[in-house]
Amino acid sequence: MAFFTKLTHDDMSNSRQADEIMFTFYKRMKEKGYLDNTVLITFSDHGPRMGVIRATLNGMVESRSPYSIITFPKWFLDKYSNVKKNLKTNTKRLTTHYDVHATLQDLLYFKASGIVPLTPRKHGTSLFNVIPESRTCEDIPIPMEFCLCNQVKMVELALNSNIAHGFSEIFVKKINSKTNPTLCAELKLDKILTIVQVTLPYNLPRDIILYKIKLQTLPGEGIFEGTIQTPKANSTTIGKYIDEFISKGESSNLIVGEDFDRLSLYRGQADCESDFAKKQYCYCKDLITT
Repeated sequence: MAFFTKLTHDDMSNSRQADEIMFTFYKRMKEKGYLDNTVLITFSDHGPRMGVIRATLNGMVESRSPYSIITFPKWFLDKYSNVKKNLKTNTKRLTTHYDVHATLQDLLYFKASGIVPLTPRKHGTSLFNVIPESRTCEDIPIPMEFCLCNQVKMVELALNSNIAHGFSEIFVKKINSKTNPTLCAELKLDKILTIVQVTLPYNLPRDIILYKIKLQTLPGEGIFEGTIQTPKANSTTIGKYIDEFISKGESSNLIVGEDFDRLSLYRGQADCESDFAKKQYCYCKDLITT
């Protein structure tokens, strides 16, 4: 197993530099006959995290869409035509890397009779079986902020609206709640970059609205993106939800996604924080000059 991280981490367009290398690798694998007895899996753990493409609405979707390419020996697909058919069907279905893991487990004891010595799976369905077309993020489960089933339509809202400013204040509060206040400066809103209202499809609840918000904070000019979910309501009612959250620190009618994306580099800004999970939210106090 090999992982490549440096090439595309900051800019996914750099992947073209590996085109010839990857082509040569696959070509050699085929010519040497290695693909006749090998299942080759190429995958990513997530989409683009930063860069020019990530700043677009398309990049917002792609960031939630890690790719997975599974290459099977031709003889295997010819012999098990039902598996080949199911694999092709599943390219159009909602799947995760849990399903790839389940497929590898299935392959270990493929077509075995009797009980196989594997721990029962909590997540994942073998891709050798048909994934239901009706499968939703909740079934898998995928948190709402990572769900791509909800990308039917995205409409950008006015940045100077009360909703935009209210959500931004809540979002910044949530970011600050993830930092160590002894080491890290309190972040303040610098500017709102985008706020998008997402239209949900027929197979997800129609009584909720999902918002995606991207903003910049100070100090450090950190750029963050996250999601906020509310019941379907007019702007006046949503304003009441916002006021309740700001005054009480929570609201049963307003849910802030627990996972945020840091879309800007933070090298040299968070060296005081040893907790890797908190680094992306931290701007060290000792960097602030008075």
